[in-house]
Amino acid sequence: PLQVPVISSKASLKGSVGVPFSTTVTASFAPTSFSFSNLPAWLTQNGTGGQISGTPPSAGSFNIDVSATNGDGPGPVQRLV
Repeated sequence: PLQVPVISSKASLKGSVGVPFSTTVTASFAPTSFSFSNLPAWLTQNGTGGQISGTPPSAGSFNIDVSATNGDGPGPVQRLV
């Protein structure tokens, strides 16, 4: 059976204005890459792995979608808030 990766990180992320923020999203079944969408301008993905980082310039809430892919294909999209 196919075993596509499933995001295993918690769905809620919190940062503070003006303080560098970094987190690594994890997934099951040996992901080879991660795809993020709806990242705010101040937040960037570091390479193709699950790490994102940046410094929030102001307060706000963001809905970031992430999925992971491995040799069996892409896994389901999970929303991080």
